[in-house]
Amino acid sequence: MPRGAPGGLITFTQRTDFWQDRDFAGMIETLEAEGFWTRVTITHPLDYIPGHADFTDEIKVIHALCKVR
Repeated sequence: MPRGAPGGLITFTQRTDFWQDRDFAGMIETLEAEGFWTRVTITHPLDYIPGHADFTDEIKVIHALCKVR
């Protein structure tokens, strides 16, 4: 797997439905255990697109920030 520059930051967001279905928490944990990065922060679920008819208020978004080792 390619590596980023040590000390660099990687940030991404994921909808809560995909976060659960695709086990993003497990992926983040695995990459941390393998020494690729360290978690800086993972937010609690936040509003995704408030009031949008296709997403309702049930789908939220999680923001993750990791630091490359």
